[in-house]
Amino acid sequence: MESTRMDRRIERRLNAPITTGETAALILGLVLAVFVYVVGRREIGLILPEPTDIGLILVYLICGLGLPAFFSLLLGMTVPSWRYKTISGVLLLFVLVTFSVLDVIGSMSNGFSALLGSVIRLGVRLSAALAAFRLWRAWQDAKAAKAEAVNTLKITVNEKMPRTPAFLLFLSLVSIPATYISIVLSMFVTIGLSALLYLILSELPRVPVVLIVAAVLAPIGAAWASLKALRVALAPAANAQAAHVIKLEERPVLKALVENVCQAVNARMPDNVILNADPTFYVT
Repeated sequence: MESTRMDRRIERRLNAPITTGETAALILGLVLAVFVYVVGRREIGLILPEPTDIGLILVYLICGLGLPAFFSLLLGMTVPSWRYKTISGVLLLFVLVTFSVLDVIGSMSNGFSALLGSVIRLGVRLSAALAAFRLWRAWQDAKAAKAEAVNTLKITVNEKMPRTPAFLLFLSLVSIPATYISIVLSMFVTIGLSALLYLILSELPRVPVVLIVAAVLAPIGAAWASLKALRVALAPAANAQAAHVIKLEERPVLKALVENVCQAVNARMPDNVILNADPTFYVT
């Protein structure tokens, strides 16, 4: 009984509308993360010497770009309430994307070398941010799995499904175009890191052939994978399966079962009931 009451409290908290305190914490986390990133970039840039060789360039990229992006994202996911930590991380990723895109656009008029440098900075910045995001998500998933092993959430069929908060619904709609944008950006991250690898290789006295091939093929493979993912997302292949339409009038037991389920979840009767041998088969 105590476990059931706890499960219901968790469910109510998950589906409750966003509060004023949660909104303030979410905004505060985003502002602090951007502040840490901007100030960190500026202060580390003043401390680091002018990059004149490949070693100092790597130090600048890791310390001057990677560390501020890494720690600002972790900070931005720490302050908000536990329901909105992942949302905060996703928003901060797109803030960093905005910084990177503006950097690339600003370097277009300064020649190919400047454009290549901005793409390298994009790759390092987003790689560090994604590493922080994945680190936090791995910790969250491990914590959730441990909690689920102790107390499994119970859902009974006679409970009505809760309403989705409008704020979460809005973010879900916004995330649809963001998915396609992230596919394209993943290609540029690989291109930037490949350009950095090429820059490192150009400073070596002797370069193994396999590294040169990797530096050339990696961006080509990334572009091909991104374009393929976009094609699948925008024009998915049809997945037709053989199925059999059941007439409920001829199956009174099944009809009674469907009616009971519809009444329990407060839904109308389906127009059609379709049978298929695949256990994951469904229609809408």
